[in-house]
Amino acid sequence: MRFYPSVCVLVILVTVILCTASSEGQVITGNLIGRVTDETGAVLPGAFVHLDSPALMGGAAERVTNDKGQFRFVNLSPGTYDVDATMPGFRDRRVEAIRVALGATAEITIVLQLAGVTESVAVHAAPLVDTHGDGLSTNYGRELIENVPVRRFSAFDLIKSAPGVSATAQTGGVFTQDVSVLGSGTNENAFLLDGTNFT
Repeated sequence: MRFYPSVCVLVILVTVILCTASSEGQVITGNLIGRVTDETGAVLPGAFVHLDSPALMGGAAERVTNDKGQFRFVNLSPGTYDVDATMPGFRDRRVEAIRVALGATAEITIVLQLAGVTESVAVHAAPLVDTHGDGLSTNYGRELIENVPVRRFSAFDLIKSAPGVSATAQTGGVFTQDVSVLGSGTNENAFLLDGTNFT
């Protein structure tokens, strides 16, 4: 049997070409492309697109739309996919069961709606208003009485610290119980203790 090197080289070359051609023809993935717009059809760049499917290897995938509002997911395993699109100021949108076939490219358009404006009104309780009288009162709590920096010789030392009250007379450099309330005369005052007038 004679050996022909040129024929052998030719057979090997044809085999390599045929194997390469057949391997190039074997497509095992698909693609998913699309764009995100608003209700007017204007594209939304910067929207987040989240892709999820049991067919995804390595978990979910995410993309951000380009300046034309487009996104691309390539080399996907055949199967069904769910797409979530989100963008601040718009309602989230979910598109389910998008079929990606072997060697095919699925194309979708996701339309986002403007989110409604949320308004909140905080109502604070107003101070109680006495509708039966026009008087002005000052109340002291126990903590204030125990800690207020005034002399504690008599109740008049606390009275003099009330807003609008000022001492008017001095005896030997010491203020007496004579006070003026909001500019009134000292003889117009009335002092009561537990309802008893001790003026």
